[in-house]
Amino acid sequence: MITQTLSPVERLDQARRHWPVGSRTRYTLANQVGTVAGHRQDYGLAVVVDVRFDVNSDIKTGVQPNRLVTSPARNESQVLLGAAGILARNGWVQQEHIDWSQVGTMPESECRMDVLGAIAAAAGLPPYVWGEESSRLTEHQVARYVLADRAARTFAFLRNLTSKKDAHAIDVELVLGDGWNDYSYRTADDVIAALVDAGNAAVGR
Repeated sequence: MITQTLSPVERLDQARRHWPVGSRTRYTLANQVGTVAGHRQDYGLAVVVDVRFDVNSDIKTGVQPNRLVTSPARNESQVLLGAAGILARNGWVQQEHIDWSQVGTMPESECRMDVLGAIAAAAGLPPYVWGEESSRLTEHQVARYVLADRAARTFAFLRNLTSKKDAHAIDVELVLGDGWNDYSYRTADDVIAALVDAGNAAVGR
């Protein structure tokens, strides 16, 4: 949610962090899905997010950020950019894929997550889908899991945590969840910036 007590410049920066260009979103008032194309201040300095909807994709529509929710990504770049936005909006945790203290008090999609939880959520999956949970996927979820898993491995490669040759063989929970995400010196800003960088680098994958 965009904080109204911030200055116009700060609100614009917040919108950029919450909805990175290239991430997927759904406009709840019109129930239309599209890709974030930009951010700007409208008349009266109101912040709007420009979205190219899948219907009439040649038209950018400025919508209020608070009317947007995450929509499942369709490629690795969108997964990583979407994960960055989720962490910027929800908050970040260590030691678990989702902040279990929040589960039951709010929708899971709004809970704090770690890097793998956010990657899963951006692909349209539960944040805790990794590990043994992946064996309980429905047929509909399998393709989304494959995309999330590919995005996680791409992220690990782009962060120099594995070679391109070995990326397919790593244990992403061990390398990213128990490892990179949980280092004592890691910060939320580190994780968000790394996801944005990787998402931009993965365009076209």
